[in-house]
Amino acid sequence: GEGHHNVFARQWREDGRHGVPYMDEACPTDPTLTPVGEQQARDAGAELQRLALPPHTLFVCSLMRRTMQTALLAMREMS
Repeated sequence: GEGHHNVFARQWREDGRHGVPYMDEACPTDPTLTPVGEQQARDAGAELQRLALPPHTLFVCSLMRRTMQTALLAMREMS
């Protein structure tokens, strides 16, 4: 889902800046999800629920905050 780093990069481009926005000290290095990203995660969970996956399906995510947020929000939709 959309993280705050995505918003930062979009604004960077809209401002006509060049280079790599993620190297800027203002860009978050372990960003969280935006409200849009949170809804995207819930929508993904609803879609996973619709797929009726087998019990004990393993889901794996990285240790980045936004991936853990995505997994938690999606899993809530599946329960």
